[in-house]
Amino acid sequence: MNSNTSKLVLIGFISAIFIAMVVMLGTVYVYPAWMQRTTPEACQNVTKQNAIDTVTRDFMENKLPNWGNDKDNLGTQVPSLAFISDNVVEEKGTYRVPFSAKGPGGTLSYIGSLNCSNNYIKYSTVE
Repeated sequence: MNSNTSKLVLIGFISAIFIAMVVMLGTVYVYPAWMQRTTPEACQNVTKQNAIDTVTRDFMENKLPNWGNDKDNLGTQVPSLAFISDNVVEEKGTYRVPFSAKGPGGTLSYIGSLNCSNNYIKYSTVE
């Protein structure tokens, strides 16, 4: 009887580990892909200026405060941002918003990709 109980506990433990791994892999691989889904019509009600404003707010309030290296390279937590609205383009439900952040320590260039379906913004740096 004790042997059967040990087997059940072992099977339960292995099952719990398997479920935890499936959840972890889902959050690492599936969630980012799901957040980037969009449709070509998603940006119909979003203007270039709306996209610039959304990227500005997200970058200043959410991203830059958590990016220690970028703050150090800029030399400030409140850089001036420069956008050229002619370079802001919408393609297949995503606005690509290039901009530069300038501070006393230097200038960094980024592209913010604004998903119009869910306002998810992904940043990449420009060399």
